[in-house]
Amino acid sequence: MTGGPRFPHRHEAMTVIETDLQRRKDPKQSRGQKTIRLILAAAAELLEEVGFERLSTNLVCKKAGLTPPALYRYFPNKYAIMTELGEELMESQNSGLRLLYGQSLDGADLEDTIYQSLKQQLELTEEITGGRWILRALHATPALCDVRTRSHDLIAEEVTKVLLEQFPGSQAEPLLQTMRLSIELGYSVIEYALDVPNANREAILRETAGLIAWNIKRVATA
Repeated sequence: MTGGPRFPHRHEAMTVIETDLQRRKDPKQSRGQKTIRLILAAAAELLEEVGFERLSTNLVCKKAGLTPPALYRYFPNKYAIMTELGEELMESQNSGLRLLYGQSLDGADLEDTIYQSLKQQLELTEEITGGRWILRALHATPALCDVRTRSHDLIAEEVTKVLLEQFPGSQAEPLLQTMRLSIELGYSVIEYALDVPNANREAILRETAGLIAWNIKRVATA
């Protein structure tokens, strides 16, 4: 938010390990682009088959029908592959949030909008091949956590900007902090719903939406 509150994104202080998580080159030719998509698709399928811990570049090469040099030309390690898969998942989730929160909100609609956003993110994660494993890796793997926090910082700032218009006179900094914590809570609840097959998803998401909406209104009208 220009001129408004923002979080100090951790990518602003890059470390050596973070540079190793980036794709090595961005091909202009369609052949290179197809190879990258082949690598990412193979890795996502392997996540469903063997999980994140057992995922390796050798397995990805075998699954994709590539030689190791062909893979290493683009990705230095499995964490770089996961970084790209994670960024794609986060952007897909954020795109849905932008559409929902871009609608005109009022106090009566906020809780349902939050519920719809949680439901949408849960369903999207299930629909994407390897989605639940990507989500877990972004939460539990230190090398990948920055992908999640960067994305959450960004969407928190965007949604807070919308909420400031819906709640005139509210304080930007407290609202941004509340929104950031709300997004992290929603993320954790989605993980829980994915990990517990017999969970009452409707009830869990509704209750979470109610808690988040109540807290946003509390802060916005303080």
